[in-house]
Amino acid sequence: MLIKGLNIYRFLKPVGIRHVVTLTKKYPRKVPSILLAEGILPKLTADDIVYEEVNIETNESSCINVLLTHNVPGLGSVGTVTPVHRNKFWRYLYIKGLAELPTEERINEMKLKQTGRPTVLCGESYVLQQRLSNMTLYIPMNPSREWTLNKTHVKVALRRYGFAIKEHYITLPKEEITSKNSTSSFKISVYIDDIVNVVVPCSIFLYQKLDKGMCTQPPTNVFRKIKIEDWTADFSETDILVSI
Repeated sequence: MLIKGLNIYRFLKPVGIRHVVTLTKKYPRKVPSILLAEGILPKLTADDIVYEEVNIETNESSCINVLLTHNVPGLGSVGTVTPVHRNKFWRYLYIKGLAELPTEERINEMKLKQTGRPTVLCGESYVLQQRLSNMTLYIPMNPSREWTLNKTHVKVALRRYGFAIKEHYITLPKEEITSKNSTSSFKISVYIDDIVNVVVPCSIFLYQKLDKGMCTQPPTNVFRKIKIEDWTADFSETDILVSI
């Protein structure tokens, strides 16, 4: 059930697969036959009310294959058939009209709507997009020399934070960044998979030499908190959906 309030849909209690649990007595009750013949049942003991679960294997999966009828960032583009947790399908994707149960006829129909290359990112590319757009990139430069920012400087700075990006995917700002105007923040863009341009906020970090072979280091805590949706997992108790 969905409750609407302040333009927010809150999931009260996710509906999962209903499991049947089979129990058996851990200690079988032994009653003398002579008592049973006379209709006498002894009082229950502590052992008589101890049960244990019987493990029954089930092949029923919590995920189902769905057909995307719209582009869903992080999941896939129109016409993609992908596994999704049944709750996220029935309680979000289906309600929003973003996906449906696949049939051969509908899959063929959706293929006609595909326009060649995908237009949204998913998987590791989507994670990269989210991390880049939610960080501040500090580019270390030498304050004792005159310099002009180039793509190699940016590539090296990105590598310090764990991103291996080739220079031809990097676009610098139109106005040159030099040692004379390095105090202002600026933005670069990174082209991912020839699909999305991600804008990355940047700042110049003028390092200082401390002694031989050592210098000050740029900040490391540069990432803002993000949440990457796991479409094969159920909703958590804190999940909310903002209406589109």
